[in-house]
Amino acid sequence: MNILITLSGKNYMAQAKAQIAKDGSFISEKFSSYGTALKAGTYKVEISSSIVSLQPVDVQKLLGSKGRNLVGMSASDDFVNGKTLSYCKEITMT
Repeated sequence: MNILITLSGKNYMAQAKAQIAKDGSFISEKFSSYGTALKAGTYKVEISSSIVSLQPVDVQKLLGSKGRNLVGMSASDDFVNGKTLSYCKEITMT
């Protein structure tokens, strides 16, 4: 499954694409501020899935037409694009 990771904080916002492996893990590129480590502070991490039609064909089959097989608190429904997943968490970097 293709996902988009957004990291935002005070005067900072960056995004990276990633793919979820069969074991449920994923790795993104490192987030930085012009090549240097991010400042300590509170950041919001949001992980969201691409719409079903943009997923690989094998993933589309699992998700069903317009994501009808996606359920749970992280699933949201859009009339035009179908269901997607979105998860948000606040983190503190020291």
